[in-house]
Amino acid sequence: MKKKLFILFILIIFIMTITIKTNIKADGNIEIEKYIEKYINIKKNIAIGDDHTLVIRNDNTLWAIGDNYYGQLGTGDNKNRGKFVKVLEDVVFVAAQDFGSLAIKKDGTLWVTGDNFNGKLGTGDTKDINIWTKVLDDVIYIEVTHYDGNFAIKNDGTLWTTKHFNKEYTNKWTKVMDNVKFVKDDYIIKQDGTLLDFIDDKWTKVLDDVVYVTRKDSGRGWSWTLAIRKDGTLWEYIYDPYIKNNNNTSANPNINKWIKVLDNVKYVSTSGLHSLAIKNDGTLWATGENKCGALGLGEKINYSVNWIKVMNNVEYVATASSEDRTYSIAMKKDGTLWQAGFDKMMERDDSGIFGIDTKDIGKIVIGGIGEEPEKYFCIFNWIKVLDNVIYVPDFAYAIKKDA
Repeated sequence: MKKKLFILFILIIFIMTITIKTNIKADGNIEIEKYIEKYINIKKNIAIGDDHTLVIRNDNTLWAIGDNYYGQLGTGDNKNRGKFVKVLEDVVFVAAQDFGSLAIKKDGTLWVTGDNFNGKLGTGDTKDINIWTKVLDDVIYIEVTHYDGNFAIKNDGTLWTTKHFNKEYTNKWTKVMDNVKFVKDDYIIKQDGTLLDFIDDKWTKVLDDVVYVTRKDSGRGWSWTLAIRKDGTLWEYIYDPYIKNNNNTSANPNINKWIKVLDNVKYVSTSGLHSLAIKNDGTLWATGENKCGALGLGEKINYSVNWIKVMNNVEYVATASSEDRTYSIAMKKDGTLWQAGFDKMMERDDSGIFGIDTKDIGKIVIGGIGEEPEKYFCIFNWIKVLDNVIYVPDFAYAIKKDA
């Protein structure tokens, strides 16, 4: 009898082991999803518009600073603020457009203020507002766009928007679809991992098993989209409408189609001109434009088609571009913050910054767009600029461990 019980016990353990392994396989790369969820949750606490900033403090009060021409601070007037002022309570998620602001409260209500061009705040009209106004219930996530509307995911997985998608503007929040997990720009990830893009006036499936997606316009007529799948593979889509519409050929055979570019990736950022990807082992990989040193590869390489390893022990990255200037930020696992590329803070002289002689790390470049040439500084190799950092929401801000 004891022998039979022992055999039964071993059999149960064996079955449980198989079940656990099967579940892990079915769920995909759980660590990637946990990592992405962690930084999405951090992003909810700070938002930066064109000239205004919103911050949620530990007591869930919302504080605002900056330009208030359109009423984007929600103070009830249009006066600019040079110091942070409290504007709302019980806030758990904040987002900012160029001149507008959105916030989710603890009870799931969505509140908006500021620029209401084409009714993108969803108030029912197109009038700008300078006081926080409730527009929707049961909201858990918001994604803002710069000009033509916003997205909101409700608790039941339904996606709502104020974008028109080639239809008449309604100035109201309109339901788009069910079973949505994540939205970024005009890309939607459904709860089953299906990635949808709005193509030829309809939502079209473009990839399966996607856990994260990001897209940026280059400012030069094309856009760059990067998607991480559950197996950790990184896929890219470089869209060039000129080549597509005129049936032209390109020196890059991978234009206008999805291709796999890397394995074992857990996070990626693109400026539209260059991209950075973090692998599961903490190595940082870079590709794209390096004219001002944003890849951190020195000044001999202007552009890299291939992904090149540039750093170890990286936890988080961010990229940005403006006209012909690109720049990058990398936060290491030890909390140090590193920078490469364009740096406006260094453009004035060679006196040095962060205790580093600028002559040792880069050079002043004459460039820019327009009749008046602009002088700015390019950092061609990665330099350490801060310690004890836990998150970088924007190139003007860094959150440290002491909050």
